[in-house]
Amino acid sequence: MAKWAGIFLLVMIAAAVLGFVVDAVRVIAGFLFVACAVGLVVSLLAKKKS
Repeated sequence: MAKWAGIFLLVMIAAAVLGFVVDAVRVIAGFLFVACAVGLVVSLLAKKKS
C-alpha cells in the first residue's frame, strides 16, 4: 500500500510541476504577444509620420 501512495505522490508532484511550466510558458507567450503588438503599433505610427 505504501508503494502505491508513493507513486500517487510522485504523480501529483509531476502534475504540479507540469502545470507550473505550462503557466510560465503561457505568461511568457502573453508578454511576447503584447510586446509584438506594441512594436507593430509603434512602427505603423512611425510610418504615418514620415
